[in-house]
Amino acid sequence: MTTNAIYDPPLHLFGIRPNRSALWWGARAIYKGGDDIDLLHDRQQMNGGTPEERTALSAWINAVGLPGIKAKLKVQRIGTRDRGPIRFEDAAYTLVADPRGSCGYLYLGAAPVGSAKETL
Repeated sequence: MTTNAIYDPPLHLFGIRPNRSALWWGARAIYKGGDDIDLLHDRQQMNGGTPEERTALSAWINAVGLPGIKAKLKVQRIGTRDRGPIRFEDAAYTLVADPRGSCGYLYLGAAPVGSAKETL
């Protein structure tokens, strides 16, 4: 058996990917409930789009999306064993979070608004 020396990773490794989005970010974070989200640098990925589009999405995630989803998680008292997506959306982007009953992880996905309507 031969193996290819070049590893071509799959398009989607972490988080929640909107079905029809060319530009998206996904992550699997450590989650202790409420607004306690710990993003790990090696459990995130962003695919698609131009460098400028990725920079804009990244800036939105940090400045608007994560604070917005944290507030919703805390107000709705979403625990680590809960299931079902929680959405934070503005005019440009959508961020979706779901603990998926994992007892310690929070799966996240962000994409431009129009492409994020159908989420896994």
